[in-house]
Amino acid sequence: MNRVSPEPAGRAPNVHEGDADDGILKLFSRKVLAVILKVLSLLRLFTRHEQQLENVHPHTAAVPSNQPNLQIVKEDRVNPCLERLERLESMCNQLSRKPPEIPQDKDRAIQDSFDRIKSIEFDLEKTKKVLHATVIKQMQMAETLESVTESGHRRRKFCT
Repeated sequence: MNRVSPEPAGRAPNVHEGDADDGILKLFSRKVLAVILKVLSLLRLFTRHEQQLENVHPHTAAVPSNQPNLQIVKEDRVNPCLERLERLESMCNQLSRKPPEIPQDKDRAIQDSFDRIKSIEFDLEKTKKVLHATVIKQMQMAETLESVTESGHRRRKFCT
């Protein structure tokens, strides 16, 4: 069975079908080549890193007298860190042993102080009210005294 696809009217048959296949093949080969180059560059990077590590080891092996010194230097750097860690662990353990609540006697002392403060605030409020009333009475008395003295002056002026 020979199947022929109908061509749209007004369009010439595609003569360049082989060119399209070549374009896809070129694109695919470029992608594959790019992936291969990336893999090779990664391999080169790792081998270079290993060579650098190998170059470091013969240098340290050539001077065996420094080997104990290096270990002492490393221990000198590590020991203070370990000591600090131990101190932090002991502090953490001490804190974890303490109860998260305030002890009864301290709580009672705080509550008593709070009650005393409230009582003093209440007394101050009462004193403030009494002082205000006293000031008002004093002002009234001053006005009364002033009016009495003015009327006394008027009488004297009137009488004389």
